[in-house]
Parts: sequence; C-alpha cells; structure tokens
Amino acid sequence: MCCGGKSSEDGTDDISSGDIPELQKDKDDTNVNADVQKLQQQLQDIKEQTMCSICLDHLKNMIFLCGHGTCQLCGDRISECPICQMAVERRILLY
Repeated sequence: MCCGGKSSEDGTDDISSGDIPELQKDKDDTNVNADVQKLQQQLQDIKEQTMCSICLDHLKNMIFLCGHGTCQLCGDRISECPICQMAVERRILLY
C-alpha cells in the first residue's frame, strides 16, 4: 500500500476483502441516544436554513445581492429583503 498506509499481512486490505471493522460500541446506549438526538437536531437546523423564510414551504432557490434568499415564488413578489430590509435590486436564481 502506498503513502504509509497499512494493509493486512496477506497483502489485502480489510475493506477490499469485505471485512469492515465493527464500530466501537458504547458501554451504555445513553451516549448513542444523545448522539442520535444531536444529529437529528443538526439535520432539523439544516432543513430550516434551506427553507424559504417567508412561506416556510419551499426551498430557497433565489438569492439577493444582500446575500439573503427566498423561494422564487416569494422572491418575485417582494421589493425588499425580509431579513435585512435592503432594497432588492437583483434576483439570482439558484439551480
């Protein structure tokens, strides 16, 4: 193996042979449950950041020169940013 990586003694890697090392288990499930809850909260935060701040129904796919964004349906109807109240001079559609 190149770059200082280690391989098994027979010359094959664990991953290529299909042997994936088992994840280290916690002594109790409380740490695992806390980790799952933390990840669920992070996922919820990301979903909220990507949703339109006006209608909360559609994904943000339009941004303004101030850097804030909305969905196209809401963005086409407004003349100032709902976050910073800066006048909307240009709209940039994201794909």
